Amino acid sequence: MQKILVTGGAGYIGSITSRILSNEGFTPVIVDNLANGNREAVGEFEFHEADLRDYEAIHDVLSAVKPDGVIHFAALKAAGESMEIPEAYYENNVGGSANLFKAMIDLELDNVVFSSTAAVYGDPEKLPVDEDDATIPTSVYGHSKLQVEEQLDWLAKLNRLSSIRLRYFNVAGALEDGSIGEDSPKLMNLIPRLIKCLQGEATFQLYGNDYETKDGTNIRDYIHVVDLAKAHVMALQHLSKNKGTDYINIAVGEGYSNMEIIDLVEKVSGQKLEYDVVDRRAGDPAEVYASNEKAKNVLGWEPQYGLEEIIEHAWKWHSTHPHGYKGE
Repeated sequence: MQKILVTGGAGYIGSITSRILSNEGFTPVIVDNLANGNREAVGEFEFHEADLRDYEAIHDVLSAVKPDGVIHFAALKAAGESMEIPEAYYENNVGGSANLFKAMIDLELDNVVFSSTAAVYGDPEKLPVDEDDATIPTSVYGHSKLQVEEQLDWLAKLNRLSSIRLRYFNVAGALEDGSIGEDSPKLMNLIPRLIKCLQGEATFQLYGNDYETKDGTNIRDYIHVVDLAKAHVMALQHLSKNKGTDYINIAVGEGYSNMEIIDLVEKVSGQKLEYDVVDRRAGDPAEVYASNEKAKNVLGWEPQYGLEEIIEHAWKWHSTHPHGYKGE
């Protein structure tokens, strides 16, 4: 049974991807520094606490595990925050990835699936975005991910590593049974923030309603976390038979506005949301969503869940785990 190292595997997407890996017959091994992840989310899988910024630490983990492949999630991931502390994003996302890739090369390990972002496209000239469109990030977060992609591109050209880079937008939802979901000290994505506000934690702040969109609010592509996890596993399976590198959008192919999300959260929860409109965040493009034709053609991947199911599963998780993994 193949061992797959999952960096950031104690985090939201990584922990759910580890379950999908296990269901598909792989043995996930988790490495995480627990800065934003949760030890409870790892469950019974093998776990190593290590920070990718520490080369010796990640080298030791890889040497001990000897994985057949790596799925690389570990990163700071908030566009707004990246504009406030850019140095942390370059140190962690770019530097940490460089350490991981160097350790893999030193140990003669191949095959990494990189969890990138559609933020590499920035504010696109046309919609939906496809993989051949220009990559002009509008945030440090997006730029840090693009720099990691460029590392992988060169390492493939030089026959050091084979890779697939997956680009995606807003991730939400939870396992359908509500047992695993998003729990971070800094919930910055729209849907969990809305739900937490309904639970009385704060008044929701809507970042701008004066964009040139149908209702003045940002439009984004939303994807269910389980669909995204399956895409990573399918990319790993594809990579085992196809060397080199590639980059693929993982998307639903259409966008939803912030107001549409608010309306649907109110519908699913049966509650009315109070919110304040505040200034736009730096680095936020008005409208971005991507084509998924390449994912269909190359990986055979298509999303199975719609937006309402995403919100229903997220609501179930947060309703049954109001304090996350820390108990009721």
